[in-house]
Order: sequence, then structure tokens, then C-alpha cells
Amino acid sequence: MKNLLVFAVLLISITACNRDSEDSMDLSDDVLIENLASSLDAQEVEPEALPNAIVEDVSDNFFETFIETVEEVPSEGYVIYLADGNVLYYTDLGRPLEYQGDPATSEVFRGVHPHGRCFRRLIRFGRRLPPAELSEDVTSYIASNYTDATIRGAKELGDTTLVLITGPLVLAFDAMDNFIGEWNPLEHCTDRCGAVRPETLMTIRQYINTNFPNVEIRTYCRRFTRIYVLVRRGDARAIMIFNVAGEFLGIRV
Repeated sequence: MKNLLVFAVLLISITACNRDSEDSMDLSDDVLIENLASSLDAQEVEPEALPNAIVEDVSDNFFETFIETVEEVPSEGYVIYLADGNVLYYTDLGRPLEYQGDPATSEVFRGVHPHGRCFRRLIRFGRRLPPAELSEDVTSYIASNYTDATIRGAKELGDTTLVLITGPLVLAFDAMDNFIGEWNPLEHCTDRCGAVRPETLMTIRQYINTNFPNVEIRTYCRRFTRIYVLVRRGDARAIMIFNVAGEFLGIRV
């Protein structure tokens, strides 16, 4: 009798969990996003805490930028804030969510687009391009100027084509396939970089020169309480993160 009771309890628990999963799958992306954005249980976590499926999706589809911060809503999903101003949403199982409705009619967003102020509704997040679809002008330029590079990915972002090559490094080309330059992952569509105190910048430079002597500092940007430093070594680039006191926090690639 006791074993039968235990089995019944387990069966009810499994059925309830399955029902919860099915209910979540039945909800539209818009509703799931609103639930994540309005949750009182959201807590900031490190990007390293993200499931592998989400890490791979962000790496494949948003290689031109990097993750600034992550919020987790336990048992529901994640909200990811990218350095370029876009905001991403995923379920706890790693499924990407995309808002399709009108934010003006949402009681949660009240006209502010859930994917961020930088989200462009016409081109959305851009379109991934198989490397085979790149023009000969683009591939020839890369072969001539980045001789040891391999093309790892590409995407159309409006009139701009972005190409990810080994390093990693992102190259930008215009609508006529002319080379624009190397993409700056610190660029934001609206927010300007805040000022950094000279003594803090000196502390950061000393830390980098001491611990990464072969690295070249290209540019830096302060946003809120963090300072992002774009560095390069050869054809490789990375983003080093410091707090406003100049203390090293981590690296994003």
C-alpha cells in the first residue's frame, strides 16, 4: 500500500510538470516575453550560467556584439542585454523568443519595444548568410587582406553585410560590397560612452600591460558601472571588463 501511494505521488508530480511544460509551449512568444520582462523573480547572473543552447545561438546570430548582462527568471527563462542595445529573450529550455505584437498595446511595455530601443522593426535582427552566398568582391577582399583568416559566419544587417572571421574579428561591407572597416563591438545605437577618470584609465592600462603585455588597446567605453575595453592581439579581438575603480572583472570574446 505504501509503495502504491509513493508511486501515485510521483505520477501526479510528473504529470503536473509535464502539464506546466505544455502550458508554456502553448503560450505565444509575446506572452512569454511579457512574463519574463515583468517578473519580480528576475535576478542577474553571469553569462557563464546560460545553457549551452543559448550560448551557441547568441554566438551564431549576434557575433557582431557581446553580452553585457543576463537576468534569469527561475524555471521560466532568461533576458539578455547585448552591448549594441538589443534585448533577447529565451525560455529556460533555450528556445529564442521574438516579440511580434505592437508594444503600444502592451500593458507591460507601453510602447517601448521589448527588444530594446535599438531594435529595428523592418530588418529585425538581420538575416544570416551562408558564407557561400557572399559575393566574390567580399571573399576576395578578405583573402587578400586577412590571408590566414577563415570565414566563420555572415549576416545581412540592413544595407550592411557583416562577416565573422577567425580571431574572432568582424568585418563590415556596404551595400555595394565595399569594405567599410572592422566592426566595433562597443558601438551602441543611441547611448554615448561615459567619461572615464584619467587615474582609472591609467590603472586599467597598467593592469593590461602587466598581465597581457602583447595586447593593443583599441578603444574603451563606460556604461553605468562598467568600463569595456576593446583589445586586439594580431587578428584576434576581445573585450575586457573593469569596474569604475579599474578592477578587472572578466573577458568577453
